[in-house]
Parts: sequence; C-alpha cells; structure tokens
Amino acid sequence: MHCQHQCRALSGRPANEGRALNRIGLALRHLNRYDEAIAAHEQALFIFRNTADKDDEARALNNLGVALMEAGRFDDAAMAYGEGAAIAREIRTRHLEGMILDNLGLALQQAGRPDEAVPAHRKAVQVFRDSGDRHAEGMALINLGLALPPVGQPKEGISELRSAAAVMRETGDLFGEAIVRDAQGRALRSDGQPEEAIIALRDAIGIFSEIARQSQDVAALSREAEAWVILGEVLRDMRQTNEAVDAFTCAITIFREIGFTYRENQVQVDLDSARES
Repeated sequence: MHCQHQCRALSGRPANEGRALNRIGLALRHLNRYDEAIAAHEQALFIFRNTADKDDEARALNNLGVALMEAGRFDDAAMAYGEGAAIAREIRTRHLEGMILDNLGLALQQAGRPDEAVPAHRKAVQVFRDSGDRHAEGMALINLGLALPPVGQPKEGISELRSAAAVMRETGDLFGEAIVRDAQGRALRSDGQPEEAIIALRDAIGIFSEIARQSQDVAALSREAEAWVILGEVLRDMRQTNEAVDAFTCAITIFREIGFTYRENQVQVDLDSARES
C-alpha cells in the first residue's frame, strides 16, 4: 500500500498529508493490518519531524505506540510513548502528556517492566490532577492501581482503586465504575482476599451486562467476558468447581457472540481443566 502517494493526491500540504496518514493507520489497525498501520504512522511521524510540528509529532508517536502495542511489540511501543511524552512535556501540552504517559505505563506493564510502569502511571495521574481533568485522572488511577500488585504493593493498589472509584462516582461514569470494580477484584485476588474479589467481580459483571443489554456495546461485552474469566479463576482456586465451570462457560458464550475466537479458544482450555479437576 503506497500511503504517501495516496495522501499527496489528497493535499499538497505536508501537515495534511501526515494527518491523512494517521487516519489511514487508524483504519488499518481496525482491520488488524498492524504492519501496514505501523508503516503509515511511521511515515506520518517522518513528515511531522520535517515540518517541525511538535504537537503533531507527539500525537504521531502516540498513534505509533498504539499500533505497536496492538502488534505485540511492547518495548518498541514504550520507546515511542516515551519520546512522545517528552515532546508533549516540552511544548506544555499537558493533557496529551498525561495520555501518553498512561499509555507508556500500559506498554511497560505488557513488556514485563512493572517497576518502570508504576512511575509512568503516577506521573499521568499527577498531570491530569494538575490540569483538572477528573475523568482522565480516574482512568489513570485505575491503571496505577492495577500496576501496583505486580511490584508487591497490592494494598497500595487497592487504595488507588478506591480513589478511582470516588472519581468515577463524581463524574457519573457508570462504565468507569464497572472498570474500577473489575480492577478491584483483580487487586483483591492478588492480596489474598478471594471472597472480596468475588464480590467486586460480580458487581463489575452486573454493570457491564446492564450496559451491554441497553446498548449492545462490544466493549462492555468484552469487559464482561474478561471479568467472568477472572471470576472463574478465583472460584477454581477456591475449589468451587461447578461455579468455576459456570463462569468460564459464560465467558466463552460472550466471546463467541462477539466473534473473539482466539479468546474463546483460550478460555475453553480453562473450562476443560476446571471440569477435569
């Protein structure tokens, strides 16, 4: 795919060409054509670097990081995010800086570098707090709360998630509340509190299910299915086999409904294992 040639046909202005390439990259990501998406975002980045447009350069680095994450190249994504966050900080675009820092933390978690992820999420929380963006602060608090248990700080993670829950209630974000309850379930499991984890996960499942029932939101269905998986794992660990089988079965049913075949197959392994135990 000759992205640059197509974009020059749309406009002779380099900045417009770069933005068109970013849109092409986004479309390619939605089609799961990650290598082509990465190439489009890299071309956009090259253009913005040559035009010295720092804001668009930082955004192109963020877009490139997302594409690299989706392709499973987590260390490369972290490099792109790190550079983008530095540029956003340099030009004092605070909201963009916070967004890229939070993405950086997610990439570092996926790359198996949790000790580096925690500071990135903490910086994101502070940036959003300083800029008065309460909702973005709440989402960053969720990511921070999930990043802390892997570095041996589950109680601190639970505390940050309580703060996130307060923000979501304040902003009236029902979906955000469900995400927090799901995250709390995971953190409570890490802290050796399975009964409390089950309560939190069932709360999250109930909210995700209600949102999905009203709107057929695929994101809510996907989140609900993933919460069923974690709940199944907790129940399996507690030797509540029948309940674990039911939870895994619910997850598989939803993944099949939304076409997530790879997750359906993965959870089928958990279900088979639970039935044999």
